[in-house]
Amino acid sequence: MDENLDDAINRIINYTNDNNCKKIVEKTIRKYREIDAKIGRKNSLSEEVYQSLLWVAETTRSSSSIEEAAKCFLLDDVISIPKKYNGNVLSEVFENLTTVISDTVRENQDLERVKKYVNWVSNGWISKLLLFVSEFPGNGNVKIQSDIFSLIGSFKDISAADLDKFNEFALYINRKRKLTLEKKLEFLLLLKSLIYSKKEECVKKLVEDGIKPLKKIVEDNLGIKLSSTFYTLNCGARFVKDVNRDSNIQFLLRRCSEFGSIKKWLFQDEVSKNVIKELESKGFDVNLYVASGKIISQKKTSGVFSENLAEIMRRLVIEVVGSKRSNILPKISIPRKRPGGIFKRIKNDYFLALNQDREAIGRVLKTLEELIIKGFEGRKMPRSTLQILNYIKSFRLVLTYGGTFTYKGAKVTARVWKRKIPDDLYDSHEICCCWFLPRGEMNEIPLFVMDPKTTMLQFSIQGLTNPVSVAFFYAGAVNKEPALLVDTWEGGPLVYSALGQERMKDFVLEAMKKFAKKAGVKKLLIFANPTYGRAKEFINYLKDKGLRAEKVHFEAIDVEDSVLKAYSQGNKHHSTDAFHLNPLKGDIETFVINLV
Repeated sequence: MDENLDDAINRIINYTNDNNCKKIVEKTIRKYREIDAKIGRKNSLSEEVYQSLLWVAETTRSSSSIEEAAKCFLLDDVISIPKKYNGNVLSEVFENLTTVISDTVRENQDLERVKKYVNWVSNGWISKLLLFVSEFPGNGNVKIQSDIFSLIGSFKDISAADLDKFNEFALYINRKRKLTLEKKLEFLLLLKSLIYSKKEECVKKLVEDGIKPLKKIVEDNLGIKLSSTFYTLNCGARFVKDVNRDSNIQFLLRRCSEFGSIKKWLFQDEVSKNVIKELESKGFDVNLYVASGKIISQKKTSGVFSENLAEIMRRLVIEVVGSKRSNILPKISIPRKRPGGIFKRIKNDYFLALNQDREAIGRVLKTLEELIIKGFEGRKMPRSTLQILNYIKSFRLVLTYGGTFTYKGAKVTARVWKRKIPDDLYDSHEICCCWFLPRGEMNEIPLFVMDPKTTMLQFSIQGLTNPVSVAFFYAGAVNKEPALLVDTWEGGPLVYSALGQERMKDFVLEAMKKFAKKAGVKKLLIFANPTYGRAKEFINYLKDKGLRAEKVHFEAIDVEDSVLKAYSQGNKHHSTDAFHLNPLKGDIETFVINLV
């Protein structure tokens, strides 16, 4: 919080004509500043609390609502959360908690919902999962981490009674011993979506009969075929309810049902077909651009991302002891332990482990872990050794709980979106973008889907079902030369988990340039003044690379948004950072990248 405490409190109070809540607001913010100081968070929790109280004040203008929210933040169980969790787990829990509190208070819901949610993430079986995530060093298992974080998020439309119902049915899933933790989490996420959609008969079907009968019910509800992934079925379960929230989404579902896909509709509909013809006449490769799903770029980091446990173990052993046969030296050195002596200790189990003997793999890892820890007693452990020790610990956890193991990064892919219904309509924990459902700010995502001059690049990490980030593109021209405008690049908390910050941004930029070239344009424009989040981070990265923003006159293909005017029941123009709700035409500051 940059401003001083008095100014911060006054900003909240100024939304009301009542100073009655001033004392409790001050008490709350002071309390979280103290907590931040104790745990070394640099005001991060107090900032979350402040922003939550400010949002309640701005949207309700009610002193009593502000007071209710402040009381929730002062509950003993809430205050104890920073003592229980740390790092990214604390950030996730607290961010979701502030959303639950502000939404509950703003919508005059029963505050019992807040208490149950707090108890759930701090004392219930969910807390065991969160503590499990906190044990993963490095990037650990990104899919398990992502699914657990998704499980505790997005409780906006779930009541206290729904949470009880979720816990009741979750017990049945947790008791299924044959399911790995990874599969249990997929079932639990699907269960959450069904409860959100008020489909109790589907909940029972899932618990009793599994996926196939449930998939048939959801398909019958929607009138479209779904792929067999958990994520698609999850989106479909939510879509049963969400389709009634927006007439544009209902329109898209009808088109998808009638034509078989949004792509087929876009290429056959008279209005959208005219836009596609205009794109083509300006030099755009419409077969790539509109809804191809084609891979634009891939990058694989060193190491492996695999379900082949024996192969991962073999690579870890080589890091510790080397390989005479392949003439590879060890990457680390353990005091008073020769590589040959270490291999002799693990030799029998090692050869059993190569045949996928999980118990033997576990014994090899345990021995290596013990040797490293004992060898460095009373000594400072080098970073390379600590990294390998962390991988060994993570791997042992995966052996216990199941899942796909991330070892030294993973393959990252940039792909043109397919405009799949319902998958591509939804936000996920990995993307974290407000244009998508379930938030659906400005009702933008259906407009994006129905307009062929728009497209996205989706960035995915191997092992995760959902993209971790997206870039929004608008086709147009600068000085009559075809150009692509990147309005924003969005990404969630896992966006840097495979490549790290700089290399991921390098990859994103190169993928954007490669896509623009393949799409047939001469200039790539990246809007220079986005308002928030990852988009700002990306702009700062471009500045650090020495790029300078300049004003250009951009005019979109079909600048009057003829498809939206023909079919949209809401906004007739896109909501963009560059042009807001105006037609996509005018002088804007961008980073101009010439591709010729």
